[in-house]
Amino acid sequence: MTDLELEPFDTSEASTNRPLCSSMRVGDTVYVSGCLGRPDGEQRVVEGGVAAESRQALYHMQASLEVAGSSMVRVAKCMVFLTDMTDFDAMNRVYSDIFGAHRPARTVVVVTELAFGAKFEIECVASIG
Repeated sequence: MTDLELEPFDTSEASTNRPLCSSMRVGDTVYVSGCLGRPDGEQRVVEGGVAAESRQALYHMQASLEVAGSSMVRVAKCMVFLTDMTDFDAMNRVYSDIFGAHRPARTVVVVTELAFGAKFEIECVASIG
């Protein structure tokens, strides 16, 4: 059995102050940490509701994938966290716009609370190549 090297990646200098990385490459797979709809370097979510948060979070996810050598079209699975299921349609429209024809597997769960009062968070697993 071959040991696979763990290679962490971060999308900003601020990430080095946290006990996690924005993405981790293991072999030909990239695991992206949960992404919130926060402006770069700020401790708050963007204004404009779940659609604006979803778009910003997906842009962060895209950056985390790219720094690790992957892309949105290589995403195999996403996990979405919402604080209110009535936001599903607005989130789904943005998600569909960003992913286009690519349709990764996806789970959506409703949670009581997210960091910074966010309404949306997303993480994913993707391949390299």
